[in-house]
Amino acid sequence: MKTNKEIKIKKSKIYGITLIALVITIIVLLILAGTSISMLSGNNSILNQAGRTRDLTDQKDIEERVKFAYFGALASEQGKVTSEYFIDELAKYFGYDKIKNENITKNANGTWTIIINGKKITTKWKIIDTPSKLTDEEKTKLASNGLEELKGTKITNKNLKDRSKIKAVITGQVPIPVNAFYEEGTVDSGVVIKFKESEFVWVPVPNAIYDHTNDEKLPKSLSEGSLTENHDYTPMAIQIDGNYKGLLYDYSVSNGAFLKYPSKLNYQGVETGEYREPEFLLNYDDNESYGRLFDASGFQQSYNKMVTSVSKYGGFFIGRYETSLDENNKAQSKPGKIPTNSSNNNTKIWYGLYQKQREFTDSTDKMQSEMIWGSQYDAMLNWAVKGEDKANVTADSNALHNYSSAQNTGAEANDIINNIYDLEGNVYDWTQESLSPHSRTIRGGAYGYKRSPCKRGYDNVNVNLNRKGSRLSLYIK
Repeated sequence: MKTNKEIKIKKSKIYGITLIALVITIIVLLILAGTSISMLSGNNSILNQAGRTRDLTDQKDIEERVKFAYFGALASEQGKVTSEYFIDELAKYFGYDKIKNENITKNANGTWTIIINGKKITTKWKIIDTPSKLTDEEKTKLASNGLEELKGTKITNKNLKDRSKIKAVITGQVPIPVNAFYEEGTVDSGVVIKFKESEFVWVPVPNAIYDHTNDEKLPKSLSEGSLTENHDYTPMAIQIDGNYKGLLYDYSVSNGAFLKYPSKLNYQGVETGEYREPEFLLNYDDNESYGRLFDASGFQQSYNKMVTSVSKYGGFFIGRYETSLDENNKAQSKPGKIPTNSSNNNTKIWYGLYQKQREFTDSTDKMQSEMIWGSQYDAMLNWAVKGEDKANVTADSNALHNYSSAQNTGAEANDIINNIYDLEGNVYDWTQESLSPHSRTIRGGAYGYKRSPCKRGYDNVNVNLNRKGSRLSLYIK
């Protein structure tokens, strides 16, 4: 017979095991409940996804969602509703694609009128403007450049909450012109914008024009490249007799950029057989057979305008992808397109490609498009060689587009420097830089040829563009 003591011990063990099991069961149920709630709520929840995809044709349904968005913003901001939070809440119910500037009107009494799928809803509540996050100095800079602060739906990327990443865009350090939109990236990694459905990357140029008082900071040799102490001054142009001339560079992955002609007058390559710009090619540039695109003075003026703009705004935009042609034979910078080369009848020679790139913009645009200049290409590398992708600036072994023919732009994800694709391969990039009285410079590599972006080559401007394309550049007018 079991004693009372034995019975008590046994019961105690049973109760102990049952208690532990109960605790574990409760924890598991809480985890499952939390998972279920997260699936049913939040930005990407089942309910929200279903709500967004429903056919938005019912006026009352739309009004209800607007009301929920308002109270969601009210709860987030504890008693007030600003435009920034209200837009974010609206996007949860309708999607960012439907919450655009043209769909929102701010009324005189502080209410908003919103048009969604043709249905007009006017809020019963006042929505105040999101307070500016700029300093007075930053506001002044924007105003002086004819720009406005970007807020709310004018920033079209999907990371609207991460304002710190796009501080430079908002403040005008990266000036986004009219009809262009921020896509992604930072100043260091490469700010990407979309303009005319093409993609471009901002290249910062802090010191565009040479100042003789900083001469000692110029990197004049491999041993004192731009990455060495006190030699990080890399202007892109020098003023000579009232005009600008390009300053060109060579590269070392360990030491950075250094002047190509440090011992020459004004650091210029001015003799036949030396790279230089701008340079008018007599008997070619003014030849009617090639369209007589410009004369000597016009070519110089074009370079002057570009340098003046880069100096004023602190940089320029470069095509994220090699130039391709759309179905109407218009130039573009888009992913997944075959770049221009000898297969394109309209761009078989340098002049045809130059003209197509000039025509990307028109007189009504805030920006001017051109074929990239050699000094712009070097300015891009001067910036890139200081970043995380600097090894790709100089290393031939990293050339990845070793194909038998031209591939779609952006096809190789590893051939990328600061958000710019196809610099090492696919097709060579023509520039406006010259070498001789009949040739201009090509940069980078092409299919079948491993060459780093810093390498220069050349070819006659009147021959077919075998393995050669180019890259658009944009500067603000």
